[in-house]
Amino acid sequence: MTCEVCGVGTREQRRIDKAFEIDGRWVVVEKFPAEVCWHCGEVTIAGDVAEEIRRIVREGKSGRIALEADLYTFASPRGHRENRPT
Repeated sequence: MTCEVCGVGTREQRRIDKAFEIDGRWVVVEKFPAEVCWHCGEVTIAGDVAEEIRRIVREGKSGRIALEADLYTFASPRGHRENRPT
């Protein structure tokens, strides 16, 4: 199926890893099924898969390990103006 975002690529079934914010905390879920556009990388997650991810995280099931990660906040480059309503 043609990607609705870029209109160029098609979506392919893949197993991916992705970070999510669920119930106010960040988690990484690995090896779940999703459709990914080969051209722009847009990820589409089926509703039943999203619900299963939420359930797994809320129940704390599966092999949980703690990861340490650096968090960076994006700052606008000098001279770049944000698109804000006037």
